Parts: sequence; C-alpha cells; structure tokens
Amino acid sequence: MATTHQKLEQGARSREALLDAAIELIADGGYTATGVDAIARRSGVVKSALYWHFGSKDGLLVAALERTAQEWVSEFEAFVVESADAPARLENLVGRVRDLFLGRPDRVRLIMSALIERGSTNEEVREGVARILDVMRSAIARGMSVLPIPEKRIEGIATLTLETLAGAFIDYFSDPDEEVFEQRLKVIRKMVALMVEHELKRGHPASS
Repeated sequence: MATTHQKLEQGARSREALLDAAIELIADGGYTATGVDAIARRSGVVKSALYWHFGSKDGLLVAALERTAQEWVSEFEAFVVESADAPARLENLVGRVRDLFLGRPDRVRLIMSALIERGSTNEEVREGVARILDVMRSAIARGMSVLPIPEKRIEGIATLTLETLAGAFIDYFSDPDEEVFEQRLKVIRKMVALMVEHELKRGHPASS
C-alpha cells in the first residue's frame, strides 16, 4: 500500500504532467479546440485527476498561466535584475525576452490563446495574463532602479519598453524572419537607451 508521502508525490507528478500536456496542446491547437480527454491522454493521467487538481478546464488554464509567471519571475530575477550595471541589465533584458519568446514559443501561444479565447469571459484568465505582464514590467523597472530617475518615470519607461517588445513579437509571429526581428530588437535597445539618456540629462530633484 502506498504511503501518504508516495501519494503526495504521485499527485504532484500527475499535476505537472497535466500542466505540461495542457500547455503543449493549447499552444498547438488553441484552448477551445483542446478537450480535456486529449489533455488526459497526452499526460497519461486519468481525466478525473484533472478535475481533482484544477476543478475545471479553465482552472487548468489559469494554473498553466500561473506556472509560466513563476518560471519567468525566477528567470528575470536571475538574468535581468541581478546584473551589475544598467547597460548590462538592458542587454540581458532584451536577450532574455528574446530567448523566452523564441526558445519557448509554446508559452507565448498559450498566453495569446488564453487572452483571445477566454480573456473576455474569465476574470481569472485575465488576471493570470496580467501577472505575467507585471512580472516582465517589474523586472524592467527593477533593472533600471540603479539609475537616478524617479520611480514613476522608470515605471513609464518600463511600460513603454514592454509594449514595444510585445509589438515586435507580434510582428515576428506574423512574419518569422529572424534577421528582421533582430534588427527590431536593436532599434528597441537604442530607443530605451535614448529614453534613459534623456531622463538622466534633464536631472531630477530629490522631491520629484
């Protein structure tokens, strides 16, 4: 007979298998076209376990978004925020976002499918996507926190940077030319550097 510890480990494995299968299938075919039977078959876990762990298909989608947010938190913290100086942080930021989007396009397609197919009717899904965007925005802002620029203006630069990066990736998915994409990233680097240079030149009193 399995011990309580073994049952917990088995439950954790089945939960992760369901998340892996959901991310893969939803990224490939979209949320609506992906049934719970297909997710259960791909994961090798009985369908009842899906409802046990997540309550519903929407609950599984929210958990998949949450796991993506947690993964990106740790990666952004390690590769962006902990860099020594501002130029290195900017370079690491662009490089890390590029790696996340190009190296793991399934995560990006999951987010887009969730937002387009379920965002209008499910608040939890919208909140899950918002958490992922907040992770990226906060990492950009913290990466610039070493600069003598007021927090509100740093937040503005971070928001504009994120929105510009998002636009570049949408362009890439519509026309996946990596050479063109790399040129766009160079323009974004220059744009952010110029915004930071402008803020530094104008100076900011301590009371700003």
